[in-house]
Amino acid sequence: MVDVMIPTALAGESLTLSYGKRRVVEAASLSLEAAKVTTLVGPNGSGKSTLLRSLARLHQLDSGTVSLAGHPDATLLSRREFAQRVTLLAQHRPNPSGISVRDLVSYGRQPYLRRWGRSSAEDLLAVEAAMEKTRVVAMADRPIDELSGGELQRVWLASCLAQDAKVLLLDEPTTFLDLRHQVEFLDLICELAELHGVAVGVVLHDLNHAAEVSDTIAVMHRGSIRVVGKPEEVLTAELLSDVYGIGIRVEIDANTGLVRTHPMARRARSALALN
Repeated sequence: MVDVMIPTALAGESLTLSYGKRRVVEAASLSLEAAKVTTLVGPNGSGKSTLLRSLARLHQLDSGTVSLAGHPDATLLSRREFAQRVTLLAQHRPNPSGISVRDLVSYGRQPYLRRWGRSSAEDLLAVEAAMEKTRVVAMADRPIDELSGGELQRVWLASCLAQDAKVLLLDEPTTFLDLRHQVEFLDLICELAELHGVAVGVVLHDLNHAAEVSDTIAVMHRGSIRVVGKPEEVLTAELLSDVYGIGIRVEIDANTGLVRTHPMARRARSALALN
């Protein structure tokens, strides 16, 4: 069997990042591949979001390089050119008031607008296609002020997709969503990778969600990437217990074959000790 080479869409090599004099990421390297979901996991303060923002050119590098397919040094691209290739759904963002869902999705076309800011037929088609992919067409004319948290998150994702970039970065996109909307949102990003060839890089806190959606997982701890690999390779009880500083039990689900993690809270530890 011949191995199929999957192209690297976006990569950071030996990235060192700081806030002022405080070093937060040390010599981290990460590659995102087309049609694959790569997930960053790790405790709060381990540098996940900062690393993701650096890949989006939103955090200055102390050292290292960010490269895009066909561009060894992504900093040589203009902001407009870069935004046509990479989009980020940030964890914190202002929600404009008094506009419709379609208006918000249209913001994603900013990197393509002509001199006078007029939308072309291509822009309109991209907005409609993004709303169809995220299944928000039925609410296109609704004010965003009326949307639930889960609906609004899908609309923001549609805005990113309207940007028509081949790399999608998401920083804790399921935070504050209920269980149903978490699952629906994660299904959407898997569809983008599998059906549309998008390279997805996402920060998640839920290890079981990470195991379900990821082709590759990078575990971060204290500003360094400890290990990168397939979920079943990196989500081990020994590593996770060390990284998170608590007992974590890991098993393979008999029905799905997926890794399942079980943090051991006090009652669980007591029950295990009794058995």
